[in-house]
Order: sequence, then structure tokens, then C-alpha cells
Amino acid sequence: MNGSERDPLDPPLWLDDAEEDLRAALLFQERKDFAPRHACWYALQSAEKWLKGLTVLDQRTHQRTHNLRDLLPESADLSVSGADLDHLTAVGVAGRYPDAGSPPTFEDARRAVGLAGTIYDLVAAEFERRGAIN
Repeated sequence: MNGSERDPLDPPLWLDDAEEDLRAALLFQERKDFAPRHACWYALQSAEKWLKGLTVLDQRTHQRTHNLRDLLPESADLSVSGADLDHLTAVGVAGRYPDAGSPPTFEDARRAVGLAGTIYDLVAAEFERRGAIN
């Protein structure tokens, strides 16, 4: 590291990292010379970090898992379906691990990045509602 410690209990830090992962997902999605699995993985990573940020905001410990349903805090009122969370989890994990199922398609990547963007919007609104960000 560069000498400055990052505080994992700082909820906005999770949002900053999540936003960076979403930007990476968007870049990979736009580049057709990369396999769509890269966009799916970064979309999943961004969604995980946003949900973990909510957990930290609630002053609770988050799980170490890629399963978005398991990461969704009970306190969160996010209008994302369980099926969408399951899809993003599945294509993100399948994109990362060769033994996790069929590789994601470009359509999977488009949907995954869109879902990650939706989760971003919902979590950012929740942070604003709670006064955690401006």
C-alpha cells in the first residue's frame, strides 16, 4: 500500500471502490476484444461492495461471499428482484471461475452491468436518505 491506511469501517469507502469497479465493468462491456466474463465479474464486484457498504453503514459485519442475496442487508429497501440478484451472482461467478458454469455471453454482460448500475442508484439513494453522503 502507499502508506495511507484505508478504514474498512468507512461506508463511503465501499461506495468509492464499487464505483471504480462499475467503471471497469463498463469499459470491459464496451470492448468486444475482451471476453464478456470480465464485465460480468466487475459488475458483480461493484454490486457486492455497494451492498457491503450498506452493511457497514448499519454497523454490522458483512459476509465474505459472492452471493448478492446473502449480502443484502435486512435494513435495505431496494427494489431489486431476487432473480436479478441471482442472475448477477451467477454470471459474475461463472465469469471468474472456469468450473462455475457456462461462460457469460455479451448479452449476460449487458444485463449484468445494467443491474449493477441499478443497484448503484438504489444504494446511493439509501446512503443519501440516511445522510451518509451528499
